[in-house]
Amino acid sequence: MELLRLNAQSDDRLEAFKAQRLLDLVHYLHAHSPEPQIYCHFYIMELRLSLFVPGKRVFIKLWIDWKEYGVARDGLPEAYYRLKIKRGQSVLSEDARVKSPQEVEGIICEAFGWSR
Repeated sequence: MELLRLNAQSDDRLEAFKAQRLLDLVHYLHAHSPEPQIYCHFYIMELRLSLFVPGKRVFIKLWIDWKEYGVARDGLPEAYYRLKIKRGQSVLSEDARVKSPQEVEGIICEAFGWSR
């Protein structure tokens, strides 16, 4: 998480903005999620979450995204969390776009088969 904290202090406002949003999400999930036993890796401005349980493999990539030519506030885009969910050996994945950490938590819980 130290790298994420460093990126949140970057001189590049957009990179700092994305890193801070991810850092806020990590803090929220750590405080509210029902299961702390997921593996989380920060890689090139995205979080990679995985759960390895016998008979069940789920990978989630999560990053900050925004619409092209979308609304900007104080020079920064109106951003959302974008998730890509891959289950098992399937080549297909599911995509989701949400605005709040609570919505991200719901998608993670559903993907990993947890109740909230």
